[in-house]
Amino acid sequence: MKNLLLPGIILELLFVVYRLIDTGPAQTVIKYMTIFSISFIVLIFVYRKAVRNNKVFSSVFSVCSVGSINIILIFLFALLFQLTLMPSAPEMSDDIYRYIWDGKLQCVGINPYAYAPDDPVLNAYHSETLPSLVNFPRIKTIYPPIAQLVFRLSYMVFGEGVTGMKFLFILFQLGACLVFYLLLRERKANPALLLLFAWNPLVVMETAVNGHLDIVMVFFLLLCLLFFYKEKYILSGVFFGAAVLSKLIPIVLLPLFLFYLFLKKENGFRKSGSFLISFLLTITFFYAFYIDSAGNMFLTALNYSSKWYFNNPLFHIIHFFTESNALAHLISFSLFIAVFLFIFLRSLPFEKKIFYTTFAFVFLNPTIHPWYLVILIGLQCIYFSDIAILWSGLVIVSYVVVYRFKITGDWTDSWLQLVLQYTSLLIFAVYKLAVKTRVERD
Repeated sequence: MKNLLLPGIILELLFVVYRLIDTGPAQTVIKYMTIFSISFIVLIFVYRKAVRNNKVFSSVFSVCSVGSINIILIFLFALLFQLTLMPSAPEMSDDIYRYIWDGKLQCVGINPYAYAPDDPVLNAYHSETLPSLVNFPRIKTIYPPIAQLVFRLSYMVFGEGVTGMKFLFILFQLGACLVFYLLLRERKANPALLLLFAWNPLVVMETAVNGHLDIVMVFFLLLCLLFFYKEKYILSGVFFGAAVLSKLIPIVLLPLFLFYLFLKKENGFRKSGSFLISFLLTITFFYAFYIDSAGNMFLTALNYSSKWYFNNPLFHIIHFFTESNALAHLISFSLFIAVFLFIFLRSLPFEKKIFYTTFAFVFLNPTIHPWYLVILIGLQCIYFSDIAILWSGLVIVSYVVVYRFKITGDWTDSWLQLVLQYTSLLIFAVYKLAVKTRVERD
């Protein structure tokens, strides 16, 4: 029990310090990066010790074992971390204000896809904070229907308060931790991996401080995988649909699910059909609530995916040589398609294909915000990747851009942070490859 109690207390004290130190907007970014970095180092130390000390988790699936007590501690501290940070202002991102605005519109009977926040039609619903705090108020919302239902529930219960919205996300985070653990049990994987998700400062702080909805998507995606392993393909398809309806990213995984069932399972045609039909029915059912103008969401998504870029050195290199933003986006998308086809056609385990495809999508996306990596950490329950774990710590340096923006008003990528972040990843990847090659040679 002591093995997790002390580090849990240390992490909680770090998050208490974050809450107690009062700083201006720019200084808050430095505070965030500092607490995040120290917390990440503590997490890696605790995880490595837990893996070495097998007896901590050796009887984890026994109801009254020492391991079970440690699992309970992981959950209790995960909840404590989140509740401690929940009242913090979302200084790193203003996405949550769009969430609340969308929820408000629905509560007054307006389809959030119909109008951009600054449309004069909506002037009667303006308040002191909304939509003035919404970023890109001239653009219609990009968030899918289940995300919209969460936004609506938040506004119904908590009004315009960001803390209330974050409280709902924390519930999803705890649910995701539980499903993550159940997947570890289902696959008989090392339960210490739960630490890397439940206590990871990327997951904790991007949910409880910045209030990003990615945890909702991860919750449903993990439920999809849990029922997939249990061979309950109708429920799996429903929850996969819910994941896509929370955030569109998982849609790239659909061919992997379908072809795995079709090629690897007995009666594969029927099973893949059950998955696909339940997925499509789920999508259709929820989009029906917003049928009048839901197409605007896809136009916004297309606009976002073809113009925006952030924290991706590969995109910058492509952009430098092409001297065209549109062409650079097209090449980045083409690279992902090529990598996806390579993964799809390779004879790889299902888990590797799921993880590699998701990793490729995030890595080749012209825009890589820190919270985009939450899905990679969520997938550690089916495929462990120390490169993804390292990236979840290194990605914090991208907030240097936010710090500079709060001081100067200039939002441009910092080549220093790009070099620090991705050179470190590259060195680690080369090191891992060299070690693997040497082992195989021996």
